[in-house]
Amino acid sequence: MITTLKYTLLTTVVVLASNYSFAQYEKIQPIQSKKDDDPSLRIRSYPLKEDEKNDLKKIFKQDFNDEIDPVIAFQFADSLNKKIGHVNRQITQFRSGEVDTAATITQINYNVRRLKADREHLRKYRDLFHSINRFIGTPKFTNSFLPLRSKAGTDFYYQNVRNNNFKLLQNIVIQGASDQSVVASELVTGYFSVLRVNLSTVIYNTNESDTAETLVNKIYNGGGLLSANINYPLFFRRWDEIAIVFDSNVKMSSDFNEFGNELPKDEFIGYFEPSLNVFLEMRLRKTDVRLFCNYKYGRVYSSSALNEAIGNTSGDSFDVSLLYAGINFGNKISISTNVPLNNINGLGGDDNYTVGIQYFPSDN
Repeated sequence: MITTLKYTLLTTVVVLASNYSFAQYEKIQPIQSKKDDDPSLRIRSYPLKEDEKNDLKKIFKQDFNDEIDPVIAFQFADSLNKKIGHVNRQITQFRSGEVDTAATITQINYNVRRLKADREHLRKYRDLFHSINRFIGTPKFTNSFLPLRSKAGTDFYYQNVRNNNFKLLQNIVIQGASDQSVVASELVTGYFSVLRVNLSTVIYNTNESDTAETLVNKIYNGGGLLSANINYPLFFRRWDEIAIVFDSNVKMSSDFNEFGNELPKDEFIGYFEPSLNVFLEMRLRKTDVRLFCNYKYGRVYSSSALNEAIGNTSGDSFDVSLLYAGINFGNKISISTNVPLNNINGLGGDDNYTVGIQYFPSDN
């Protein structure tokens, strides 16, 4: 009889450990965003996916609307934070044997694993709600600095915010002047912790035979045939009609001599470039048209072969400064200009701007 009772109590503890996180939460009524004929003035909200709605219904024991307001999202995040604290206390109690003094190490480890799984589930939605408030709403001003502080926040920023508001940096770019053209495209994009990492390519075609000027213009137009970029936003702020981002970026770019330049085939043509970027976007009211501007300042540390090719005999690093501005029509087509603001050894630079058309084949 005692054995049976002990087994029953242990079974009950295990069940509670695996399901307690779905117990009654303080109910918070989600609200729909205010609708308005002018989409640029409506209160922003996050559209919940079906699996997210189902999970949240289990956690909070209440139905969710299709959209969630950033202010309400902050309240949900606060509620989940309290529950995560409760989970941590439960884990401590199991490990110390306070819950069941007769439990074996195997039983304790099993309960702790289940509790940790529930904790990760709660953290996932806490981070989602924090991200909704931080990137879609208008949080405290200090939260705009170093905005990416978790993997969940990074995924949310690039998948739900950056792709929609600053899409001009993605997909296919075709730029050209009377005697030159540039085709640039991102090849692979991924994330490492809070950093965005991507590989891109730039194919540059010119009627000129001056290899040095061609190489300088590649620096201004995005890099060589293969470039790796590591990106992190330092500041992000969004209002109804304006969004602004300060970005830090590190680029490592290289060319392959076999593709047409006149340098020795065994020489490495490449450079390392840390840079700061400022993105500004303005939405025109009652339209789906956006004006955008990007200012970039970078410092280029080039290989000896590249220095020789562009006439940088001192071998010192040099500045790159340019302005990129244009207009975007419904995230389908952008018309832009790339204007260098300085000159490198009299090659390319401030008198060599390009005008481009950018087409977005998909709306991510």
